[in-house]
Amino acid sequence: MRFRFGAIGRSLVFIMDIDKVEITKYYSEQRYSIKQNTNKCMLIHQG
Repeated sequence: MRFRFGAIGRSLVFIMDIDKVEITKYYSEQRYSIKQNTNKCMLIHQG
């Protein structure tokens, strides 16, 4: 699972090279919103 991270505003953003289903499974109990972006997903922390 490859990923990189950065910041948008005050949110920490992970851009991951795995599909949305896997991200949802991994982070369903965390405070993240999931944004689909072509073949990548951005995981945005809501804390």
